[in-house]
Amino acid sequence: MPSLTLQEAQARASLIGVDAYRVRLDLDQGPETFTSTSTITFSCREPGAQTFLDVSAEAVQSVRLNGVDLDVTVADDRVVLADLQEHNEVELTATMRYSRDGSGLHRAVDPADGNVYLQALSAPADAPRWFACFDQPDLKAPFDIEVTVPEGWVAYGNGASEQLDSTHWRLGTTPPLAPYFVTLVAGAYISVFAEHDGIPLGLHTRASLAEQLEAQSPEIFEVTRQCLDYYRDAYQTSYPYAQYHQAFVPELPPGVGAMENPGCVTFRDQYLFVGSISDAQRLERANVIAHEMAHMWFGDMVTMRWWDDLWLNESFAEYMAYRAMTEATRFTDAWVSFGAARKSTGYTNDRSPATHPIAGMPAPDVSSALQNCDMISYAKGASALRQLAAYLGDDAFLAGVRTYLRDHLWGNATLSDFLRAMASASGRDLSSWSRAWLETAGTDTLSVEVATDEGGVITAATARRTPPADFPAERPHVLDLTGYADGETVFSEQLEISDAEQHLPSVVGASVPKVLIPNAGDLTFAAIVYDDATTTALPEQLPRIPDALARSAVWAALDNGVARAQVDPRTALDIAVSALPQESSSTILELVSERAATLYCNLFLPAEERDHWRAALADVGQAVLEASDPASSHALTAARLVARTTPDRDLLRRWVDDDGRPEQLRGDTEFGWVAATSLARLGGLDEAGIDALAERDQTASGRLSALSAKAIRPTSGAKRWAWSQLFDEASLSAEERAAIASTFWRAPDPDLVEPYVERYFGAMRDLSRTMNGFSLMSLAYGAYPLPVATARTLKLTESAVADPDTAPVLRKEYTDMSGRLAEVLASREAFPAVLAGSVHA
Repeated sequence: MPSLTLQEAQARASLIGVDAYRVRLDLDQGPETFTSTSTITFSCREPGAQTFLDVSAEAVQSVRLNGVDLDVTVADDRVVLADLQEHNEVELTATMRYSRDGSGLHRAVDPADGNVYLQALSAPADAPRWFACFDQPDLKAPFDIEVTVPEGWVAYGNGASEQLDSTHWRLGTTPPLAPYFVTLVAGAYISVFAEHDGIPLGLHTRASLAEQLEAQSPEIFEVTRQCLDYYRDAYQTSYPYAQYHQAFVPELPPGVGAMENPGCVTFRDQYLFVGSISDAQRLERANVIAHEMAHMWFGDMVTMRWWDDLWLNESFAEYMAYRAMTEATRFTDAWVSFGAARKSTGYTNDRSPATHPIAGMPAPDVSSALQNCDMISYAKGASALRQLAAYLGDDAFLAGVRTYLRDHLWGNATLSDFLRAMASASGRDLSSWSRAWLETAGTDTLSVEVATDEGGVITAATARRTPPADFPAERPHVLDLTGYADGETVFSEQLEISDAEQHLPSVVGASVPKVLIPNAGDLTFAAIVYDDATTTALPEQLPRIPDALARSAVWAALDNGVARAQVDPRTALDIAVSALPQESSSTILELVSERAATLYCNLFLPAEERDHWRAALADVGQAVLEASDPASSHALTAARLVARTTPDRDLLRRWVDDDGRPEQLRGDTEFGWVAATSLARLGGLDEAGIDALAERDQTASGRLSALSAKAIRPTSGAKRWAWSQLFDEASLSAEERAAIASTFWRAPDPDLVEPYVERYFGAMRDLSRTMNGFSLMSLAYGAYPLPVATARTLKLTESAVADPDTAPVLRKEYTDMSGRLAEVLASREAFPAVLAGSVHA
């Protein structure tokens, strides 16, 4: 299916207007295909002209336009509709195929009980895989859907569900929707219902997760109610749809956590956690709930006109979600999580050779727009909006948002529309601010230098702002400058830095702090460079900084420093080993311990030093475990860290057998798989042992864990098996492929997997002929041989980027990865391997 171009979309939107959709589906025709009939009424501004309908079908049986049967001709997944009238009705009936990649209408079978579950993901261009439509965001129309299902199934979607008889369901008429928002959830789902403020609420999931749904639904409903109230008040507009259902569905594409389908959000069912749940996991789920709900107004009710304004949807939902969490729920430290997790990924994307502006990035077709669906559009964009609120003042910012929503109700909008609304509310011209923050790529570097007298008093202070050479911009930064010493705040000053060099008279006369932290409140988006004295003092001083947000900001600065070869990864690990045992924030403890193990240790360090640092991190975990309440999130995170990093095979075997585990993890199958995967990595668990564990855990999550454990085994036979499954086994879902990819490249000796590096590029090229969208993008990322960080891997990647036959989605992922790989190689050159006997923790 060719990617719809902007020129084609503009021409079609100027010619037609869509009045309504009626979609009828027969889902009771077996496991492979289903019948879809779409009836669409639409107007034409130039009678006699022609347009095209999008449909990606196994076979099209009939097309009837204005009562006349047309010859069925499908070319490039398009049906030409010629000789249009002022008012038209087209009806198309087709046989469609269920997908296994999570997109279109996906069919999953739960290994726990054999029940079947369908879920439809239409974004970004997969709606035509299950109904014919005019698939572009600015052709919105109401939808009516009727479905025939096997006996015992239920069906839910964007409109309220009505069961007509034992096998027939009708979904109520929706407000105007872009086709990429239309969804369907059908199968043997179980449900919990509630109501809030007159809005029907529903939660749905597979039957095998009934225990998790019952236990976790009160918390999910609580966050849902709190966010509904928050957005109603913030937007000063009531919730705009007839219901608010949330379906936790199987096998969404690995790169998709959830989808903001109006009235029926779909989530990865991993958000119904199996086993023990940490505070950070609860916060992450609450954030996803808040994010998708924010879209109901900003993205769904008012939709971007074209994909070049994807940021209007995602940056805003990202920003508003963290506001809602902080101001309306118990997760008052949500910005800590944002800085420690999401924002760090935004910095990574913005350092990439494939970086792009937040807004205004050319999107000549839908496929190219998908390439910009990264943490620049999410986390950096949210950071820019946070800056805008600080720049304008919060009242003016919210007034602008309300103006924007009111002026474009049920329609489409652009960057210029948004800026016009914000300028109207604030009285400020935002053209230069937008050029610097939204329309120019790259991350500024900020630092502060101080001069002192003999008594330890600051006599001069200078801030320096350095934009990236390739993307110069006069970007103003609203931020704080805070100094700490031995757990006390020495001073904290609010600043606006816009010049290349700017004197800071407000801190002159203050005592010299032991650590000087620009952007301690993590308000701006910039690479912060600390002075040498601060970096040297961090192992001792970081855990004593009283503000968790400041500690999170320090870790983001260290990430940037390691990636830019300014900070030795061993220094970052030293700080982690020293600071984490004293860390009071469970969110920071979980996110930073994970980062220390996977980023600093497993990626930036050479292979010969990793065992030492893993053992040091295992000691950290053990220390936290012994010092924590056994039922606390700290203890859970610490036990997981030990299980992932310990070299102690005997301990791992006992934990796999549920012998001697920490109290709250007894009987926890998920934790058992963490220990089993580590034991397999160390060569202590063979295929038969993994199969025996899988036999006892015949759930979907158990199957994914077993695949990961098998792929991580350090033998040539295990890697051959994993490779064949990853690229040759057509029956695997995209989620199952991702589970294998997540551990395939892990090996004690890189030579074990190095022969597969060149094969990866050929295999992905072959897959790109049959796979596209989120599934292709996430597999290219997840299966990329980043752990084999060599000059040869970089050269092969650069060759693939330069190859004109490389699919655009793959080229974007390869470009991002080439940048990351270059960072690793530069770090290893700047900080060469130390002698084995001299490593220290």
